[in-house]
Amino acid sequence: MLTETILSNNPHNQMEKKSIAIAAVYAGLATLMPQGKRERIVGYYNPETDKPQGRNETCKCGSGLKFKKCHGTPSRSLALPIDGKELEG
Repeated sequence: MLTETILSNNPHNQMEKKSIAIAAVYAGLATLMPQGKRERIVGYYNPETDKPQGRNETCKCGSGLKFKKCHGTPSRSLALPIDGKELEG
């Protein structure tokens, strides 16, 4: 019981559960979409052809902020915005 409580309250485990849930949603969407649109989601970033995001460049999410102030910070790198709001939990 105590072990389960500690594991469920661990922020790392909660973030991992959110990441798994988000990945499951994208996997489900990919199977429902036609092949052309599916490749846009699955093949969004190609490390061989796309250059890494620079810290002082505008963030690719469209917020207008620099990458280092937006998704480049450790606290926001895993939290994806939904309608301009951060994930709660």
